[in-house]
Amino acid sequence: MKLFKITILFLFVTFLSNAQDLTTEVEAISTHLTTVNNGKKDFNQTISVIDPTVVNITVEEVDSKGNSSTKSYIINPADIKKNGVKKVVKKNLIYVEVPTRQKLIKLTTDNEKISYVNSLKVYASDINNARELVSKIKEAIPRAQQLVDQRITLTTYQECINWLENNVGSVSSSSWDYTQSINENSSYLGSIEFNKEIIAAKSTENTKYLFNLLLLNPKTVSFKINGDLFSVTVETNKAVKTIKYLEDGVQKNYTNKITIACSDIEQARDLRKVLKTIIPLAKESFNNSITPISSYSEGIEQLNNLTGSFSFNDENFKQRFTGECIIDYTKEYDSGDKTDMSDFNFSLNDIDKNKINYNSKGEFLFVDIFTKSEEPFIKHISNGEDVKYEKKVRFYVSSIENALLLKQTLKGLIFLCSGEEDENEDIVINNSQDNSDNQTVNNQPEHSTKKAIYNFNTITVEEPQFMGQIFYVDNNTQRDLEENVYYIKKGASAGRKITGIGKVNAIFMIDGLSSPVKIQAQDKLYFICNYGGNNYLPSKIIQMLKFDQKKRTREYIVSSSSNASGDTENNKFSFIKFRAKKYGNESYIIEFSNLTPGEYGFSIGGEDSGKEMYMFSIVE
Repeated sequence: MKLFKITILFLFVTFLSNAQDLTTEVEAISTHLTTVNNGKKDFNQTISVIDPTVVNITVEEVDSKGNSSTKSYIINPADIKKNGVKKVVKKNLIYVEVPTRQKLIKLTTDNEKISYVNSLKVYASDINNARELVSKIKEAIPRAQQLVDQRITLTTYQECINWLENNVGSVSSSSWDYTQSINENSSYLGSIEFNKEIIAAKSTENTKYLFNLLLLNPKTVSFKINGDLFSVTVETNKAVKTIKYLEDGVQKNYTNKITIACSDIEQARDLRKVLKTIIPLAKESFNNSITPISSYSEGIEQLNNLTGSFSFNDENFKQRFTGECIIDYTKEYDSGDKTDMSDFNFSLNDIDKNKINYNSKGEFLFVDIFTKSEEPFIKHISNGEDVKYEKKVRFYVSSIENALLLKQTLKGLIFLCSGEEDENEDIVINNSQDNSDNQTVNNQPEHSTKKAIYNFNTITVEEPQFMGQIFYVDNNTQRDLEENVYYIKKGASAGRKITGIGKVNAIFMIDGLSSPVKIQAQDKLYFICNYGGNNYLPSKIIQMLKFDQKKRTREYIVSSSSNASGDTENNKFSFIKFRAKKYGNESYIIEFSNLTPGEYGFSIGGEDSGKEMYMFSIVE
């Protein structure tokens, strides 16, 4: 007979005096983990501890011949998808399924093979035992999340830098060893050097990344799983390639992403939190450290210091600025095989201060300026002979910090020449704003509601942590929606034919008369949904319905009716119309206009969606 031995290890050692609350819940789970026999197999279950917020579930399977196989599951209860915890009856087995929103459970098989999965099973002796396990597991989740939130409370830029320097280090996996370090460059606030040595069985690769924290996008900080290696990735704002990358000491093309290997999920969780904290702090500190120029001579001197002479591998640049409001810019280029001398003459009054953009191409980092309306007002003399008039000119720089300061200095000189106030307060960060990812899906009819205080461009809340998660943006903070599931009454069981609607094919029903999540009616409401990527057409994967209240349930009627030609139209849905825009790395921000009071529910995934709904109520 096969024997399954399940060892569940919970450790919730607290950071606060009320840690006993979680310990009590874990002990309650323990009392319901009894030995289970299904006639062919035995399941022996116990509970123990391995880490302050981590659970280790070990399953040993032994057959009648003594052959055994062991599986060990490591999970943080804060990652459990609460509404997904459910009892399952399958033939002669009853078990409780415990899912997470992503593959956040580390599975080790026979102490050798490591992978990451998104669910595990706890076996029950009968249906009542299963109900108790479901209840006790769900009760432990909020406390586990509280402990996770309390584990790291860094509030200053320097605290975050110290954490990164002390905690990003060596990591090993089955295929590679990583030696990593993060160090701050004291020349500029937010300037970071990230070194990573990758050691494989037959090769070693040394890589270096030079970047500034203020140019990273906190909304793109996410987990990455590659075999048995857990990492954290982060991208630059708008994916602009501003990260300098060197491989074995040789500069390669600029990139827009870094990946930091982590020893386990908990370190990755902490790293993600620190990065999301330090990026806005770095932006604020850098901007506060900049002193605006006060004269033409100071500005021109600064331009020359920020560009000047430098080399990329075997390619050499010399650049020189002279003038005040009328600028003469000289650029000499020498690659050994090719030389070029270019002179540019332009008026700063012709330059569009809102089109000063930094970017990269291959190994080169630069700042482009454009004329107003992109008129060809820049005189260009190439090698002392050819004369052309251009609409832009490009300045080369050796570091991203020089690019940022060059942009700042050029705007300062334009201000001195024109006397016009610069309305863009965040002139360091905003770069080539592009709203091409806006999608207008459709509109709602108007009615009188409270005026919204946010729009697409002013919301800065972090995107949802997990794929399939959606929340309401309330005062620029996350507010969870009610998670529920629908059930269906079809055909004759629906028992209705409603005047003006036609024959009822089915009724989608949600338990509860009204959602506990109440949202005040406003002219604009915003929600953010993580779909694991944002290259899909939003209207195909995000749908929202308005439900009717019926005694103890919320209902949506799916009907058939006759159209103008006499044909029958089946399964008619009236989805609420919305606008959507890409948000962060994996999400969409969704805008609804003038939703009337009532009960609403999201379905995520389109035709591939399950029965889960995200519900809320609109109230006056």
